[in-house]
Amino acid sequence: MKHTISPNRINPSLLCSGRIILLFIYFSLLLSVTFLGREPEPERMAWLTLFGSFFRAWSEQHAFIFWGIVANFMLMLPLGILLGFGRRGLSFWKTVLCAAAVSVCIECVQYLTRLGYFDVDDILTNVWGAAAGSGFCTCIRKLLAEARRGGPPKWAAIFAPLLPFAAFLLFFGHFLLRMRQAV
Repeated sequence: MKHTISPNRINPSLLCSGRIILLFIYFSLLLSVTFLGREPEPERMAWLTLFGSFFRAWSEQHAFIFWGIVANFMLMLPLGILLGFGRRGLSFWKTVLCAAAVSVCIECVQYLTRLGYFDVDDILTNVWGAAAGSGFCTCIRKLLAEARRGGPPKWAAIFAPLLPFAAFLLFFGHFLLRMRQAV
């Protein structure tokens, strides 16, 4: 018996090809942002204090460091979405593990080539961003599954994956309020 695809469904191989193309574009942009156009640092540097940049941004109300945290979060958000998207997307924890591996590789190459410095907070915020992207995909996947079943959505199960993004928004909002009060 020949397997046919319903006219209402998107061809899975087309989705897979689209995901591969988008991942290629994403990684091209990621490499250009993290390596190209940078001048080598005079010496290799590693910042190994966990939450060090968070504390500096918070206590000194240092906008440049804060926007670096935001940029690192946003840098991996698309990766979390691309890896977690669709029925065949990776699970939340596999996406987080992939993002951690990519982030550690980027930090190591930046350290070895001196095109930046190794920072554990960059890894943390990169993984946080990918977790938020994956959580968004998990939320959408659960909403669609409940809609297909015809039952009411289980809101706690649907919104729990959005906690990484909610935590980031709280951090972001509180920091902006502190910056505004300091002016």
